[in-house]
Amino acid sequence: MSSVSVKSNLDIPSTIPLPVDFTLTGRAFKTKTLITCHQLSASTEQDCRMLHEGGLTTCMDAPIIFNDHCYGTLNVARTQGRFSEQEAIQLFCIASILGLSFSVCDSRST
Repeated sequence: MSSVSVKSNLDIPSTIPLPVDFTLTGRAFKTKTLITCHQLSASTEQDCRMLHEGGLTTCMDAPIIFNDHCYGTLNVARTQGRFSEQEAIQLFCIASILGLSFSVCDSRST
């Protein structure tokens, strides 16, 4: 299994599949929890290293979940400053809304 970016910047091109193992995105996917990395320069995870090489300093990944199944993650990064608790809550809510959209799609297909 690998992760692929749907929309990305040049730091992690959408054409490069990343393994779920050894990535922050994969960890958020497997644990089904929002994860923040406040210091990309200190991370050993592949996606964090790529983001750091691109000039970003912090990132946050939220799982997109419906019926206890993780369909992917919603990921954000920035060049300066840490993400606040409020921003983490907002990302979690957006990912939750995306997950709930699967219920709408699922109910229309039956």
